[in-house]
Amino acid sequence: MVRGFATRQLGQLADARALPALLPMLHADDPWIRQLAAQSLGQIGDSRAIGPLAGALGDKQRRVCFQAARALEDIKDPGTVAHFIAALEHEHQDVRVVAARALGQLKDRRAIPALRKASKEASSNVASEARRALEAIECGPER
Repeated sequence: MVRGFATRQLGQLADARALPALLPMLHADDPWIRQLAAQSLGQIGDSRAIGPLAGALGDKQRRVCFQAARALEDIKDPGTVAHFIAALEHEHQDVRVVAARALGQLKDRRAIPALRKASKEASSNVASEARRALEAIECGPER
């Protein structure tokens, strides 16, 4: 309980000095702590968390994967593009939705082939988010 509260508070401070305390929590035994750590890292928004958060996309717990994807989305860094392209094939639909949305926000043309494939997915949520992302990329300034 105390560890979870501290993890959440570190994120709310939005101070990159908390990274050394939060990064190891992505490997905690308790999935709730891992989820809170990912959320807090997203709130901080420091690009040094990209690699560890990308690793958390492979967590056994769906909610940890989802929160890691949301945290990467919150960071809004071009260094996340390749991770989001890979996440379009994630086993969990909610992670794929976040990946498509984030790619639309990043507007990186390298994502177009993967988004075209995702736009044909059976899941209407993923497909519609991929179509929105494609529209944002194709109508926006080139990157």
